[in-house]
Amino acid sequence: EVQRAALRISILHGSFSPETALAIAHCRPEILKKLIQSSIVGQAADSRLMIHPLVRQFLAEQAAVAGHDTQELEDRFTDGILHWTSAQSRLLRQTFKAVYYQKLHREWQHIERAWWLAVERKRFDLLELCLDLLFYFEARGTFAQGYEFFAATCQHVSADNKRIIACLDEAQAFMSARLLELPRAIRLAKRSLQTLDELGADFQNGTIGMYDRLILATADHAIKQTTFSAADKERLRKITEGYLDKFTEIALALQDGVVACHQKAYAKATGDFQRALQIGGQDAYVMPILRCFLGIALRSQGQISAAHEEFTIALQRALELDIYPAVIGATYELCLLQADDPTTEDCWAALEQLAREMGSPHTVGRIAIIEAMQYLNLGFNRQAHQLTRIGLAMLWPVADAGERARVLAAVVQSYIAFGLIRAASQLVSLVSPHV
Repeated sequence: EVQRAALRISILHGSFSPETALAIAHCRPEILKKLIQSSIVGQAADSRLMIHPLVRQFLAEQAAVAGHDTQELEDRFTDGILHWTSAQSRLLRQTFKAVYYQKLHREWQHIERAWWLAVERKRFDLLELCLDLLFYFEARGTFAQGYEFFAATCQHVSADNKRIIACLDEAQAFMSARLLELPRAIRLAKRSLQTLDELGADFQNGTIGMYDRLILATADHAIKQTTFSAADKERLRKITEGYLDKFTEIALALQDGVVACHQKAYAKATGDFQRALQIGGQDAYVMPILRCFLGIALRSQGQISAAHEEFTIALQRALELDIYPAVIGATYELCLLQADDPTTEDCWAALEQLAREMGSPHTVGRIAIIEAMQYLNLGFNRQAHQLTRIGLAMLWPVADAGERARVLAAVVQSYIAFGLIRAASQLVSLVSPHV
C-alpha cells in the first residue's frame, strides 16, 4: 500500500497539500505519514509537501518495472484532482468561505494540469462535474482569464459533444456578464439553454442551466440600470434556491445599498452593506469587497477615519487572499483619502505600481474599468470617469482590437444608461483612434 501510494503521488510536480496527496493516492493518512517519515515525500514551506526530482525519477523507474505506465498514473491523477476540485468548488459556491477559495488557489497548478488532461482524454464527465470552478475566477476577480479558460476548452471539444459545449457556454456567459460584456453573455446563455433543452437536461437537478437563467433574469436590469422590484427579487431567489442562496441574498443586500447610495441615502446604504457583510460572514471571500462598499458609504457621510479603517482592512485581507477587485478598489480609495484633491495622475501612479507588483497590467486595467462602472451605479460620476480613464490607459497597450472594442462598447453603454452622453463622447474621442 505504501509503494502504491508513492507511485501515485509521484505524478505531482511542485509543492502540494497533504489533502491533495491523499486525493491522488487514495490512501489512509497513516500511509502518507510513513512516506514523509521515510523521506520519499519531503516537506516544503507553509506545511506543504513535495517530491525531490531524483526521488520522482526513481519512482518512475519503479512504476515501469511494476508495469504501471504513465497514462495510468495520469488518469488516476486527473480523476482524483478533479473530483477534489468539484467538492471544493461546490463548497465555495454554497458557503462563500475563503478557505475553499484558498485551497483551489494553492492547488491551481495541479487543477489546471488535470483539467487539460481531461480535455485531451475526452473525460467530459469530469469537466461537467467541475462547472462550479467558475466560482474560483469569480472569487479572485480574474473574469477575463476565466472566460479565456473556458473558451479555450471549447476549442478542443468537437461539435458533436453538445452537452459539455452547452456547459462551457454557460461558464463563458457567466464570465462575460462579470466583464460587463452583456450582449455576448446573453447570446451564450440563450445558446446554452437551447442546447440543454434540446438534450432534455434536468434543470431541477444541479446547477446546470442555473447560471444561464440567472444571467437572462438580470441582464436587462444591468443594461438599462433599473432596480429590482419585489417580484424580481423573488424570481431570483427561486432560480437560485438550494444552490446559490447566499450569493443571491448578498447580491440583493448589495444592490439595495447601491441604490441607496445613488439616492444619496448614505446612512441607509451603510446599513445595507453591513447586512451584506453579516450574510457573508467575516470568513467570506467577498468580505474585502463588501468592506470597500461600506467604506464608500462611510466616506460619503464624512466618517473619514471609519472609512479609512474599512479600506485598510479590505486591502490587507484582499492581499492575503490575492483577490484583485478589492485590492484595486481599496488602493484607489486610500489614494483618494490621502490627499484633499488627488489628481488622476496620482491614482494612476498608485494603480500602475499595483500592476507592476501583481505582474498583470491587463487584469488591473480590466478590473479598474469594472470598478469604475460600480462608481456609476453608486452615483459617483467623477470617480467613475477618473477610474475609467486610468483603466483604459492601462488596458489599451496590452489588449487586442477586439477586446478594446468590446470594452469600449460596455463602458459607453453604461454611461448612456446613466445619461452621461457628453462623458461617453469624450471617452470615445480619447480612444477611438486605437480601436
